[in-house]
Amino acid sequence: MVSQSKVKKVLALDLLCPKGHVAFDSGIIDALGQCAIVHAAVAKGYFGQEPPHGASVVYEAPAWLFTPASRLGFRVKQLLVVLCWAVKLRLDSYDVILVLSYETISLLLSIGLFGRRVHLYVFDHVSLDDLASRVKQWSFQKLSRRVHHLVLEQYMVAVVRRFGGPMVHVSVIPHPMRYFSAPETEDVKDDSGNACLSCVGPSQSNDESFIEWMIHEETSTNVLRQHSVSLVLHSKNSSFDDGWLRVYGSHLNDNAYETLLRGADLVVLPYPQTFANRVSGVLLEALACRKHWIGTDTPMFRDYALMYPMLGQVCQTYEELLIALLQVTREELRMTPDSAWDAVANAHSRAAIAVALAEVLELSQ
Repeated sequence: MVSQSKVKKVLALDLLCPKGHVAFDSGIIDALGQCAIVHAAVAKGYFGQEPPHGASVVYEAPAWLFTPASRLGFRVKQLLVVLCWAVKLRLDSYDVILVLSYETISLLLSIGLFGRRVHLYVFDHVSLDDLASRVKQWSFQKLSRRVHHLVLEQYMVAVVRRFGGPMVHVSVIPHPMRYFSAPETEDVKDDSGNACLSCVGPSQSNDESFIEWMIHEETSTNVLRQHSVSLVLHSKNSSFDDGWLRVYGSHLNDNAYETLLRGADLVVLPYPQTFANRVSGVLLEALACRKHWIGTDTPMFRDYALMYPMLGQVCQTYEELLIALLQVTREELRMTPDSAWDAVANAHSRAAIAVALAEVLELSQ
């Protein structure tokens, strides 16, 4: 924690509090705590028993305000969330308010509750992939006159300016990396007792079309069995298990997810084309565990394949992805030098995030 006499006072609030963003929120707040006095405002119980170390105070709003609702009900709840913080906290007492996640129309409707003097920064997560309608695009443009956008990759800057206007304020902040404590698991063995290539695709963003195609391929050709490759995929719609391809639909708790990822030789990321302007937390968690990856052709995966070519590759088609999967060897994966892993770890370190945030916060002076 930093000395209060030297730094700004920041309120970090999450208007949506999605379960999958707890690690992201904690990572940003911990980094921010190195260069600011941070108060956090979230749903009750959002951080569980381990609130971010970077927050000196964590305020909580009733959890029911963040539960699923109809479109109208959702908008009303979002207004109530902001109203809750406007009443409970002196928002104008903060040098900066940092919104960790939001929905475009709801934030625009509630923007007046923040007051005119507050410097408002917003992280754009799924919001950039949610601008298909003209109403959303208009709302984003209006909102951009009032806020400073924060994106997680450089290519997203152009997207924000396309929808928000060429003069919009936008900065890049690295996505935090989450490191696991789960131990490595034993190698997967084939019928002869030989170690197999263990591949996992645990993301909830997996392309369901790829999974259906993969089930068909394995059912008709036993392609994974023939090449001693084990593949585990998460699916929202399908289930399958022949001992080599396992498709599961249940939610994994943190320990099960960590064990699955840590025990893999290779992480598979078959994302749909609609995953265009978002960051894959699974990719970053895989890299934190020093796991190589193979993914479909999305902007983020293209960037990472170019920046860190020794760690992963992009495939254009399902067939190309499967062929790449079958050609990988465990020996090849183990030849990657430490310097390749260190490069991506340093780019997403807490220190790098703190430096980026400190530079951005200077803009509000």
